[in-house]
Amino acid sequence: MTTILRNLDTLVSSRLGVSMSSIEVSSYLCFCSVTRPVFKGVYAADCIPDLRKYDRAAIVVNTDVSTGPGVHWLAFFYENGKLEFFDSFGRSPHDLSPHIIEYLKKYPNVDILSTPLQTPCSSVCGPYCIFYILKRSLGYSKMNIQNHLLTIGNNLDRDHYVDEYLRNNVMIYIAPGNNG
Repeated sequence: MTTILRNLDTLVSSRLGVSMSSIEVSSYLCFCSVTRPVFKGVYAADCIPDLRKYDRAAIVVNTDVSTGPGVHWLAFFYENGKLEFFDSFGRSPHDLSPHIIEYLKKYPNVDILSTPLQTPCSSVCGPYCIFYILKRSLGYSKMNIQNHLLTIGNNLDRDHYVDEYLRNNVMIYIAPGNNG
């Protein structure tokens, strides 16, 4: 356990040029005491589970299919019968995988965050998804999160902010007693 927790700090080291793997994304959200109760896993676009059986749930979805190398991370947060779709690039689901479009059709109430937050040339979509799920798990609304991030100068500054926030707060949200 000590090795895993030590490695969590390195998971969120400067990610601006390096994409996070599904194991890295999952590790942070599984070991974080705040997100653990709602986090249900990391999935490929063709393997997304039904979240309607939960009162509150969060997943991270890759826009690629399960046989692909992975392209871009999205966050889905389900609460009170509403599914939130978070893409740090602010793209519409219709610009992504047909699997994602079909999945979203199952939900009568889908809320899409359509504001671009991430720099198009950076690889911090994983940290943005973790940040979004962490903040939603702490009770912040989608609009609170978006508005807070928009107060930060430009996309590159936001990318650095999200990266630094996770790097500096990774151990704060680990449950007491799970530190080795």
